[in-house]
Amino acid sequence: MHRHVGTCATRTYPRALQLFVSSGRSASTSSRARQKLPPQESDETRFKPLRKVPSTNNVKSQVNLYDGPQLASSFEALTSLQSPAQSLPGGRNRGEPIVGRQARLATSAQQAFDAAVAEEDVYEDTGEVATESFATVVPGTFVEIRRNQIPMFGIVLRSSDQMIGGFHALLITGDVQAFLPTDVHFAIPNAVSPKLVDQCGEPTHDSDLEGNEQAFEARIHVLKTLRSILTRMESEYVRISRKMPMVYDKFRAKDAKEWSQVTTVDKSRLSSTSLLAVHQHLMQNALHFMASPDDFLLSQRFFVRPASQVEDIEAVRKMISKKSAPLQSFVRKAKGLIADGGIAELSTSGPPSIRPHPDVFFSQDEQPILRFLKLSAQPRRFTQEDLYSVLAVTIIRMVENTSRSYMDSAEVANFLVRLGLSLPWADYASETVTDRMTSVAGPSEQTLRSMAQSNNPVMRTLGPGELLPHDFTDSIRHDFGDLPVYVIDDSFAQELDDGLSVEPISSSPNSFWIHVHIADPTSLLPPTHEIARAAQRMSTTFYFPHKTMPMLPQLPGLKELSLGSASESGRPERVMTSSFRVGDDGAIVEYKVRAGLVRNVQRLLYDDVNAALGIHALPVTYPFGGAPSLPPTKVLSRNQLQDLKQLVPIVRRMVSWRVKQGAAGSVNHKAIVSVTSPNLPSLSAGESVPHIISGFPNIAYALEDPLLVEQGSRQIVSECMKAASRVTSMFMRDRGLPAIRRSGGEMTFTSPEARADVLALRDDNGFITDTGAFRKAVAAIAAGSYTVDEKGHDSLGIPATEGYVHFTSPLRRFVDMHAHWQIKHSLAFPDAPSLFDQEWTRACAQEMNSKGAIARKADNTSRDFWALSFIERWRNGLEKRGDLEDPLQSLVAIPTGTLRLTLEGMWSALCFIPTLGIRGTLVAHSSNAFALGQPVGVKVEAIRLGFSPRLLVTPK
Repeated sequence: MHRHVGTCATRTYPRALQLFVSSGRSASTSSRARQKLPPQESDETRFKPLRKVPSTNNVKSQVNLYDGPQLASSFEALTSLQSPAQSLPGGRNRGEPIVGRQARLATSAQQAFDAAVAEEDVYEDTGEVATESFATVVPGTFVEIRRNQIPMFGIVLRSSDQMIGGFHALLITGDVQAFLPTDVHFAIPNAVSPKLVDQCGEPTHDSDLEGNEQAFEARIHVLKTLRSILTRMESEYVRISRKMPMVYDKFRAKDAKEWSQVTTVDKSRLSSTSLLAVHQHLMQNALHFMASPDDFLLSQRFFVRPASQVEDIEAVRKMISKKSAPLQSFVRKAKGLIADGGIAELSTSGPPSIRPHPDVFFSQDEQPILRFLKLSAQPRRFTQEDLYSVLAVTIIRMVENTSRSYMDSAEVANFLVRLGLSLPWADYASETVTDRMTSVAGPSEQTLRSMAQSNNPVMRTLGPGELLPHDFTDSIRHDFGDLPVYVIDDSFAQELDDGLSVEPISSSPNSFWIHVHIADPTSLLPPTHEIARAAQRMSTTFYFPHKTMPMLPQLPGLKELSLGSASESGRPERVMTSSFRVGDDGAIVEYKVRAGLVRNVQRLLYDDVNAALGIHALPVTYPFGGAPSLPPTKVLSRNQLQDLKQLVPIVRRMVSWRVKQGAAGSVNHKAIVSVTSPNLPSLSAGESVPHIISGFPNIAYALEDPLLVEQGSRQIVSECMKAASRVTSMFMRDRGLPAIRRSGGEMTFTSPEARADVLALRDDNGFITDTGAFRKAVAAIAAGSYTVDEKGHDSLGIPATEGYVHFTSPLRRFVDMHAHWQIKHSLAFPDAPSLFDQEWTRACAQEMNSKGAIARKADNTSRDFWALSFIERWRNGLEKRGDLEDPLQSLVAIPTGTLRLTLEGMWSALCFIPTLGIRGTLVAHSSNAFALGQPVGVKVEAIRLGFSPRLLVTPK
């Protein structure tokens, strides 16, 4: 689920949601509950929250929820809310034990939990585990797991061999449930000792343990602990129920259109069972509180819904129940718009255009329906009550003659397009990514300026709008003189970050220094500047198919930041340079990091360098035709060719060294979609007038071959950038500088033999192209994440003794700017404390992980939207075909995800379609129709666009 914030600011309550629970605690209840625990440790010392948020001492708008007496004492105005005393966690009735409720619904609930969901949650079954969030969800952890609105409680046993990247938990019913890390919404580590978990035996059901008395006894002890936790949670749930209705009014934003935030992560004062009780209350109150879709387990963040949205939802409920006049008026107008035809039809040619409907508009009384339907069209996670589907279907059924009882968000979005209230080319992912990045802003962003000012004398007096008056590293910059700097990129590249130099070592024949020169925006931009804070909030530049959203704005004071821009006018350029020398075995044997000056920047194109090196295969093909004509190749000079040829064997040695360290990764063809129509028409967020829509943007659909990307000039640049990031990590380690390192790629294999099988599949670059074999052998992959610890990067073959710090893209990635600031401060002020301390850097790394997840999802969703829009138009004959064979007639899918039974009785799994370079959902009537990793011929069954684009395919 994504939240729509619009242009409004977000008010944040970063302190723990303590909710008055310290007052009025029943000592006798707490004592009785505590007696049910195993005797080793008390509740307060043994059960602690999964994660701690960084210190928020410097954050404004702190709220202490223990100050109960300061709140209003009257609750009579909230009688519309259901009394918590009538309903307990898990939908249980008052007086019914938790164990009884869980047992009563065991079969139906587990079936619903296991079922494949209808919306975007299906794409989360990727086998990729975010290590930062889930590293402590280990055997013995108490977990609340949620999927398809079904919550369950259990103790983690071990990883699952039935679900890619999954685990098994022992439920209170005694059943064993497989789940994904993304299903975990609350966790208490070490609820049960690892030794006791081991004694539980294999994660099978009780019926499979006949004769294993030790396993039965161990499970009984585990269930007693689980029941004890749930009993204490229920006691707390009941105790705070009277006060919970006040929480929304206390924490909602003053502006009725704004969102605010609250978190249940506690710093010290609440037990984990009290936090779990609060968590249950908020999860059940979906009308007012929405669990963060991006980093919930890590942040325990709830978004507090704007009062205006609450009013719209309640207004639509009332309209439908009373069949009100505004609803009847809306239905009449909507029927007329759809009956007219042509209101929102896609023409076969012509630029996209829109114009207001001359005769129809929706009144003020009807606009809550419009706003509600637009919210219904947005994708969402089904971990809380679905506030939209039933009401949206009811409205659409009144307009159209359909007996459908369910419609997903894509169908609601299509309904709005046919009404002319939304555009068929509206890319939701790109429209909302800025708001989503803002929503996960944390304390490090708010303290960026103060942290820098406290440790750097030059920045101490700078205002939030002031650039550096001078570069404080000018006196220590190394001048590289006339040494050529080769900036190699594509012709359409916008931000030129990096260049390479090769410097022979006169005292050692056939030995060279390789210098990686990086553009230096931090020579002008201090972390005290408001632009730096905006860059941290954005975290990265977004390259969407139809537009680029730069991390750094194009301001007069920040011109000529791309490498080579100053050299064109004969002026030297400031750079940060990572230099290294490579041994015969490919290891880095010597390295330096310096602030530098370069004067001889030469821009080259990848294809021109490849042609000079004798490589003529292009990494991009066009499966639907429309390949652009290539510009003529430019010939490299003799000196340019000589320098670059000297790099080739060095790069090959470095790649071989990483492969020997264990570098391995599955690679696939990738869809590269670009929109060539400029200035796409758009509608305002609050548009209430239907529009007549015609035309459609021009889309180019290309397919990138990963093996051809990692060769020749592209491999030279890619490998040198990896080496520069390794050098940066070692340099910061040597100086004791807190660094944000990139780690990840650790694989969990399905068997001891599987590891050797996977490594045997690698090519000389460590790549694995057999997706099916890879998926069958690998149970889970640790997703890349940022950390301040000295960790390696498994998939790249970089050991923990080196590490990997992003350094080479400061124009488009904030963590690179952090490294630049940190290093330059250390070089200029070697006796001063680091610019950013360990605590701040750790908080920043965690925030970058949350933002990175949002960025990846936005990038994938936007690409899928435009790719599937093109494919849908191709299927309908709206794109030029010529004599080209239809690539949709020979599709092969490789199932890559866990097989699931849907609530409709179909079997489905994620799949990858190599000839399209995109993922899809494979659906069949029988579980025998396909198997994990086994290619199967498929046909396109349906394409769902809207805000959550999906491709559905079925076996031929």
